[in-house]
Amino acid sequence: MTVTVSERKRHSVAAGANYKTDYGPGGKLQWETRNLRGGGESLSTEALFSGIEYSGHAVFRQPDFLEPDQSLILGLAAAYDNPDPYISRNQTTSVLIERLLQEEMLVRGGLSYRLAQVSQLGQDDSFGLLSLPAEFEWNPVDDLLNPTRGGRLKVQAEPFYDTWGSNITFLKSYAKYSHYVSLTEDGDWVLAGQLGLGAITGAPLMSLPADERFYGGGGGSIRGYPYQSVSPLIGNSPIGGRSIMELSFELRARITENIGVVAFLGWTLAVNV
Repeated sequence: MTVTVSERKRHSVAAGANYKTDYGPGGKLQWETRNLRGGGESLSTEALFSGIEYSGHAVFRQPDFLEPDQSLILGLAAAYDNPDPYISRNQTTSVLIERLLQEEMLVRGGLSYRLAQVSQLGQDDSFGLLSLPAEFEWNPVDDLLNPTRGGRLKVQAEPFYDTWGSNITFLKSYAKYSHYVSLTEDGDWVLAGQLGLGAITGAPLMSLPADERFYGGGGGSIRGYPYQSVSPLIGNSPIGGRSIMELSFELRARITENIGVVAFLGWTLAVNV
């Protein structure tokens, strides 16, 4: 048996554009360099822009860090976020270790530091948030990009400490489970359901950074409502909540190989509890 292998091209570039009826046009640019030092390392950069966000991200990944199935992930990000509830100018640096426990299961954890200047309801606040993010992912689905059978679970927990004056501490936790049931043998019709639960403990609502509170609405939450518009209100202004519950169902139909349609039903509750 003779096997011939060759290295793939080391660089990738990508660009995308979108339009949303509530926030107008947006887009992204991506660049990735692989195998930087001959050990499978990668460096990826991304720039995003829309009516509510201007951001840039860079991520370096070192596979087999110290031992097999373990990666070192270094992240750097800067963003200007301007959704309806708040304005946030922030920069984040993170160092994470990712461990593959088995083929469908991984854990991730490390250290993060985030500088943020947040404005809400005419009040400006500054934070220097030191945190210890931890994540668990389980993905027993038939296809990671287009699942038709199986489920997905993601659990996140992150304790925060503000190093800039307020000295507040709080714990932010969130868990989401999605399940997929194929209604036909070929997977052209799929029923999908999703449940998300989140809570913040340790500090009163109004002392929390506005961009760390929970909001509902938008494509990743409850579609049909503007992004981050579902939350406790002061007057007509959403201020976010300390707890959230999200429940949604979708019926997905594949019309052609590249075209599909979705009917959805969603419910979100964001409260200060």
